[in-house]
Amino acid sequence: WEMLRLQDVLSMPLRNGLSPSHVGKITAKVLTLSAITGSEFDDTAWKVSTFRWPPPSDQSVDENDFLICRGNGNVRLVGKGYFPMRRMHDVTFPDTMIAARVRTERLERVFLQHIWGWNAVRRQIESLARTTNGTFKVNQTMLEGITFIGPPIQLQGEFARRVGAVDELKVAQRTSLAELDALFAVLQ
Repeated sequence: WEMLRLQDVLSMPLRNGLSPSHVGKITAKVLTLSAITGSEFDDTAWKVSTFRWPPPSDQSVDENDFLICRGNGNVRLVGKGYFPMRRMHDVTFPDTMIAARVRTERLERVFLQHIWGWNAVRRQIESLARTTNGTFKVNQTMLEGITFIGPPIQLQGEFARRVGAVDELKVAQRTSLAELDALFAVLQ
């Protein structure tokens, strides 16, 4: 399969999030980094912050934007990324994140989200990350050059279907485990 660069599959240029302002008077919801540094996207990880101007709608959280951690003290978390599960009109993404909108006719969202965490991609991100004060950072130019395999879109779709089936099994197993824990507590 051909090797793709992130830059080659973007439908629009990468864009940074908004910087909250301590002198701002406009309050708005903004994601925290924990929304994208866990094991999946966390749509409850937001806070209220102040901005100088109302955040524009194109800076709100959109399920079509792959949100990437721009900087972190832990090199294993810098560059980590997820697609939000839904559009969040009233929540913006911060300047600590970079949004990537990909051409879905070229790259399946689920495939990108999984391949982004693979060792070959992580090694590239971690080797590019720079620090001057203990916070590892990547920028748009660095991320645009990240390369990964690009199987045919049909195979990416099959991969996404299988991942979906596994995710459904995980949910069923978590539910069963919670029920067993509740039963055990009753028996105690």
